[in-house]
Formats: sequence, C-alpha cells, structure tokens
Amino acid sequence: MLRDNKRYKNLQVSAGVYIPDVGINYPEDNPVERLLNAPKDREIVFDENYPYLDDSFSFRFQNWLGYVFVLYSALMPVNTIKYGIRFRGRNILRKYRKQL
Repeated sequence: MLRDNKRYKNLQVSAGVYIPDVGINYPEDNPVERLLNAPKDREIVFDENYPYLDDSFSFRFQNWLGYVFVLYSALMPVNTIKYGIRFRGRNILRKYRKQL
C-alpha cells in the first residue's frame, strides 16, 4: 500500500529508517483543498465605513443599565447573604451591648 502512494515515494529518510506499513490508504491530494467552504447567508461587505463599535447614546445607555442591573440587583443581595450585613457606627452600638 505504501509503495503505491506518491507521498511515500518522495519521502526522504536516513538510511536504515523503518517505515511501517499500517495498512491505511492515505489520500494523496492536498488536505487543505478538501476543506469545505462555509455557505454565505447574507451579503455583508466589511469596509472602513462599517461601524464595528456601536457608539450611539442608546447603546451606551443600555450597556450602563445592564451594569447597574447586574451590580445592584444581582450581586448586592448575594454579597449581603454571603458576607453578612455590615453595620455602620458599630462603636455606637457597643454602648448598648447589654440591651441588644
């Protein structure tokens, strides 16, 4: 099998190197040529005028609103539960330690 393959005929190795015949017929063509081209869904032309980064006010406002939502509505309760409630003015509470 290897004797019939063009690639192995042109393979240059040092004298005495054994190349085993594993019984697999390897393709002789270029494997890059066998790759499939991805089909195009839309005709989109990318040039220097294409807006890669949306810099509009609505996009920036929605982006900021997303950060506010994540930070204050999701992370703050999780941190409060995980790390406990912090009291401001703990030194004032120490006066009333026996009552509390």
